[in-house]
Amino acid sequence: MKKIIPLCILSLFLFSCSFSSEKAEDSSKSLSGTSYKWLIEKTPKAIENNSEYNTCMAQAVDNCQKISFSQIVNTAKDTSRCQDFKTSELIHQCEDTMYKAQAVKDLDPNLCKKLSSGIEKCQEMVILEKANKEEKIDLCDGIASEKKWESENFLSRDMCKMGVINKKLTKGEKDKKLCAWLKTDTFINECNILMK
Repeated sequence: MKKIIPLCILSLFLFSCSFSSEKAEDSSKSLSGTSYKWLIEKTPKAIENNSEYNTCMAQAVDNCQKISFSQIVNTAKDTSRCQDFKTSELIHQCEDTMYKAQAVKDLDPNLCKKLSSGIEKCQEMVILEKANKEEKIDLCDGIASEKKWESENFLSRDMCKMGVINKKLTKGEKDKKLCAWLKTDTFINECNILMK
């Protein structure tokens, strides 16, 4: 009997979760093609004045704007489209995103010089991409700093080199001499393990 009660509770919980997810799917289907302005106009004052509603709406609008921003930037052919954004901050973000993407695509670190900030990080991304694409481990030495462990700038020469080594390993190329390119103990150990 003691085992039956938890099973019943679990069954009810799972049923309610599946029921609520079905409701969510149904409501998203019914919202397809609906104008957000129409939905906002239908919102009762009691809900509009609720602080949780306002926080939720601010997050939703911010998320939608970021998604739309990314779609516009990713499909734009040139930076002139960036001028459609209202603030200089968004214009610069748009232009910088396009310059970075073009620099990596063309494997041209000089395009990074057009950025308003983050030039070195962009150049490192280009070096990393080029080293991986061409499978040339020596290109990784073009990365300026031996170690950059901050969360925003986690590229290092050894990380770049491990990327090239891993690519060679996936092609069946096991060569312990590749480990000699590495300087950091963590990566040297990882490389030696992978070469066994």
